[in-house]
Amino acid sequence: MIAAAVLRYAPAAWHRYGKVALGVGLLMLVASAVYIQNVDYTTDLFARTLLFNVVSIGAMLCLPSVRALRRPKSPVVVWVITMTSVLSYSAYLCHWMILMALEMVQRHLPGTLVIAALLSCVFVGSVIVVSALSYMLVEVPFLRLRDRLSRPEAHQI
Repeated sequence: MIAAAVLRYAPAAWHRYGKVALGVGLLMLVASAVYIQNVDYTTDLFARTLLFNVVSIGAMLCLPSVRALRRPKSPVVVWVITMTSVLSYSAYLCHWMILMALEMVQRHLPGTLVIAALLSCVFVGSVIVVSALSYMLVEVPFLRLRDRLSRPEAHQI
């Protein structure tokens, strides 16, 4: 909502500060990803209350630069963007379970920046793999069933 309001009522600021906003937004997202790997969700007040807002604001700050992008010519980039949008709901559903599993693993590892970065990479890779499997094995069959049942001939008795 905030990003939409800024774009609507202050488009010059949206365009003027786009690169600065991108840098700050990416910094917030990376710092949040590293922070997530090094906290106990049951006791850390910031992680339980404010981290969601920090991630949301970081993503919002990236929007001016993303909006300025032209449609990519590379089929690989188009495929990555398409797959990201296709898998986003599955990722939303499975990411928390993967995060909790990695948190249990992280408790037995030293709390170094290298370990945090490695676990972040494992997290992203795991979410992509599990999301793709969920999409192919659950979502696609149900979407096909929906399409089959919504055809006019399916309603004839």
